[in-house]
Amino acid sequence: MFKLINLILIVSLFSAGSFINQSKSEELLRSHEATYSLKLSNVTEAGKIHSVNGKMFIDIREVCDGWLFHQHTTLDVTDRMGNQNRSEFKYSTWESFDHKKFRFLSRSMFDGRETSFVEGHAYIGKDEGKVIFNMPEIEELKISSKTMFPINHFFMTFKEQPKNNTLSNEIVFTGENEDSLSLVSTFTSYITNGDGKEKFVKIRSAYFPLSDLSEQPENEIELIVDSSGLVKSVIFDYIDYEIKGSLINHKYISKTKC
Repeated sequence: MFKLINLILIVSLFSAGSFINQSKSEELLRSHEATYSLKLSNVTEAGKIHSVNGKMFIDIREVCDGWLFHQHTTLDVTDRMGNQNRSEFKYSTWESFDHKKFRFLSRSMFDGRETSFVEGHAYIGKDEGKVIFNMPEIEELKISSKTMFPINHFFMTFKEQPKNNTLSNEIVFTGENEDSLSLVSTFTSYITNGDGKEKFVKIRSAYFPLSDLSEQPENEIELIVDSSGLVKSVIFDYIDYEIKGSLINHKYISKTKC
């Protein structure tokens, strides 16, 4: 339920209505914290969800040897039978500046009971890459040398100055769980507010797990980003229901002294 990794990696890189190249993007991405409220925004007849209330905290910052990303999400969910449950997701990563090395740790809880704990590291070599899981058990997974880690995927998405309505497809490993190697299709377009004075970018990403051959995405994420580079809202589309995240507050963090 928590395919949220690419959410706030789309911050601080959209400026003055145009995108910048990859190296400039990495220079301008500002370390920050942000908090979002989470509510149920849409549910189909097949959906079993009645209401959702939650919060998501994001911390992304540049450190001396790469990028750190932390996420903590809590959701209180009520189904149509009136049953209430709490889900909690904690996720942390480190990615090197050259995007060849990656460390990940994630933990999922359901009503206070741990349901998943994943920890490991990965690297990309010249001919191939490898993921090494330390938890829940020691396991190795070979991956293509073209595989991207999350922040690299983000920067590559905005490497060029795209025309409106562009589509990109990349293989991405996030480390959120044991099956987090996906084909990610990202569609980018521009929108304006009611009076047309402020321009926003809308990014919608569909996740297709490589562990199965389904033609339908597992889920989709839609972001609305303003001209300052901050995600104003997000929609997590889980096919039978949607959860909307709205920005509550944020603050920028001083750059680490190295």
